[in-house]
Amino acid sequence: MTYTVEKTLVGEQQQQDNLFCFSNLARHPAMTHAVIHTAQSFFDVTGGLDARSSIASYHLGEALRHLQLALGDGGDAAHANSTMAVVVALATAAAVLGDMDGVGVHLNGLQQMVNARGGLDSLGPGSMIEHKSQRLDFVHSLATGAPPRFFRPVPWGPHIALDGATQCPELKTLQPRPDERLMNVWADLREFSRVANQATRTSTKMSPGFFCRLADTVPWRLTALRFDPGSVSEMLRLCMLAYARSLLTQIPMVGKHLAYLRQELKPALVAHARRALSLGPDGARFLLWALFIAAMTVFQDFDREWIRELVVVSAGTCGVVDWGAGRAVLGGFLWTDLVHHREGEQLFDQWLGKRATS
Repeated sequence: MTYTVEKTLVGEQQQQDNLFCFSNLARHPAMTHAVIHTAQSFFDVTGGLDARSSIASYHLGEALRHLQLALGDGGDAAHANSTMAVVVALATAAAVLGDMDGVGVHLNGLQQMVNARGGLDSLGPGSMIEHKSQRLDFVHSLATGAPPRFFRPVPWGPHIALDGATQCPELKTLQPRPDERLMNVWADLREFSRVANQATRTSTKMSPGFFCRLADTVPWRLTALRFDPGSVSEMLRLCMLAYARSLLTQIPMVGKHLAYLRQELKPALVAHARRALSLGPDGARFLLWALFIAAMTVFQDFDREWIRELVVVSAGTCGVVDWGAGRAVLGGFLWTDLVHHREGEQLFDQWLGKRATS
């Protein structure tokens, strides 16, 4: 649930981390109960339950009991991969349930284990622990605004885009020109989206290393930057955070639990809408894209009326009258069909289709 897109787009690694294989589950009862608790929590949430079910609660209790036994034994068991896997599973379940405070508690504990072991490098290449902890860390940062703790600092230049790809002509209406570090991230996301769409059309797979360049560099750069509220750079940063979230974490209806992102993104888009619409069709196109991304990744099932009103105005300003034209506009910015096409079309029909306008 935290890497659905990756499983679809990326080819198999030559050396896979088999941490959650059957033999490990058979030897580590805490891991078994934690995995069952996570799976049950997912089904509870997708089934419409607002609270943890009795089955999930039972397996949570058993996972915590066995985890305490492992930690109490000390020695290698306290920071073994299997023990860390239990904490990762518990943090995942907390994220699914919208308990971002719980996610933070589990990540704090996991960070202590990793540090005691010798840091992230001690986990080895392709570690499932590092992979999952980074995704959860990113979600927690979007919920709280706190800096992530499981990412390595990276250079500010592009990591995916080819040389010269950072001019970004599609952003020409954003004035003053956004911070160059942000433009590099935009170029990376644009190139990733292009390759992902090509892979979907041709039924091919991208390399694990290509996807890792997205997952390892984009969240850290976007969360490490901050700009003045109301500035074009801050608005663009928040939009890219929302877009990156949709690629890296597919937790059902997680948007309403991302308090920091939703509280910052709404006023940024409302303020930008006034500037964008005054620029005519060119400004309205970017605004239309930003509104669709906000609706699909953050405001998924709440507080959407202001978005709908701005979508109607911006679509009218840039002459979008059907989904074909709408998809052409949206695809001119950041758009991954595997993730956004179906929901985007449904949203378009709901807000701009013939039924909505009749």
